[in-house]
Amino acid sequence: MEVYRSFDAVPFQKNTVMTLGMFDGVHLGHQAMIRRLVQESADGKRGLVATFDPHPMAVLGKGVEGFLLSTMDEKLTSFSELGVECVLLIPFDREIAKLSAESFIRDFLIEKIGLEGLIVGFNHTLGHDRSPLKKIQSLAETYHFFVDSVQPVTVQNEIVSSTVIREALRNAENAESLRGQERLCLSLTRSLAVLGEIASCTTVLIVI
Repeated sequence: MEVYRSFDAVPFQKNTVMTLGMFDGVHLGHQAMIRRLVQESADGKRGLVATFDPHPMAVLGKGVEGFLLSTMDEKLTSFSELGVECVLLIPFDREIAKLSAESFIRDFLIEKIGLEGLIVGFNHTLGHDRSPLKKIQSLAETYHFFVDSVQPVTVQNEIVSSTVIREALRNAENAESLRGQERLCLSLTRSLAVLGEIASCTTVLIVI
C-alpha cells in the first residue's frame, strides 16, 4: 500500500476515485465506504483513501471529543486489510481549514490528484463552509466527477458513527467494563484496548 504525506507527493492520475474522512476507529460505516472504493477502482481506476493528519480538531484547538478511537498506524493497518492501494495523509493546517468545499475539490482533488469520483458518507460535509452532500453533488456536475453516497450502517437499530461509539465509551464505568460490549465490538469489528493517556484529559483507544 502506497502512503503519501502531501498532495505534491501523489502522482497525478486522471481516473482517481477517492473517499475522504477522518475514519476514526475504521468502524463498519467507514468500512462500507472503503469497500465501495475498492469495488469502484477494480476496473483499472486508482482508488485512494484521503484522511487528515493531524486531526483537524487538534489543529483548531477544539479537542477531539475527549479521545480518538484509533491511532494513525491502526488506521493504516485497517486500510491495508480492506484492500486499499493508496492513502493520502493530508497535512491539515489553518490554511487548509480556510478552504471552501469548492476550492478544496477544484484546486486539490481535481487539479493535483485527478479526481474522477468521490465516495462519501450519507451525512458528509466538506470545507470551512461545511458543504453538505447536496452541495458536493452540485460541484460534481460543475467539475465533471461523480459522487457516490454510501448509506448508513446500523447495529442493533442504531446508526454506527464515531460519535456514538465515543459516547458509549465515555459512559463506561472503567476500562474493564468496555470488554464484552457487543454493540461496540460489532461496530468496530474488533475488541477494545486502552492505549493510555497522551495529554491532559485525553485517552487514545485503539482496536486490536
